[in-house]
Amino acid sequence: MTIADIQQKILISDEFVLEEAYRIRKLYGLREVIRYNLTRTEEIYTQSVAEHTFNMHVLAQYFLPLEDAGAKLDALRIFKMITWHDIGEIESGDVIGFSKTAQDKANDATGK
Repeated sequence: MTIADIQQKILISDEFVLEEAYRIRKLYGLREVIRYNLTRTEEIYTQSVAEHTFNMHVLAQYFLPLEDAGAKLDALRIFKMITWHDIGEIESGDVIGFSKTAQDKANDATGK
């Protein structure tokens, strides 16, 4: 199936969209495989920033050809931005922007 075929099916078939979403979700299964055969202790699923970054790469790999069939966007730059966009969270933690307190913002500015 070509990119043009996929684009057309997305526009006309809800069933196709659901099938594609399932395929993408299947790729996310790798995030549940803990390295070295260990287990997670949380009862609810949590996601590390590294897992979030992996998931964004999966989505970009899927959607970039669909959204940029003419290859006008700089794919390498997109993937670099995905890889590094949350690097500041090493210092500040993962706090959604609108939920950040004044102290969170000060920590972001100082790297603490």
